Amino acid sequence: MAKMTHSEYIADVRSRAGQLAVAIVSGETDILDGCLALGPFLAQAELEADPDAEIIGLVCSELDGLPLGPARANWDPAALSRLAPELDSAAAWAKRTAMPAIQSVAHRFGA
Repeated sequence: MAKMTHSEYIADVRSRAGQLAVAIVSGETDILDGCLALGPFLAQAELEADPDAEIIGLVCSELDGLPLGPARANWDPAALSRLAPELDSAAAWAKRTAMPAIQSVAHRFGA
């Protein structure tokens, strides 16, 4: 297996970010889980001072402590039920705040 060059790596990270953004925009991937996954891709994609990456990073930072991603399976169902309004509110906020940036990433790097 051949090693990737740095530019190939950056192109790959951006492509994967674009594919994930497309999945979020289409509704295939949940907005909250999608933002948490998209943030690290964009952090690795050499997008310094990029407004889309900054907005998505801001949303990611506000999701700390919420039962998202694979860790959600370890949460007590009663606790998840109590947190449902907070999760719904976070999802609505993330859609308002991050969706334009996610759409931009999908347009710029999506397949």
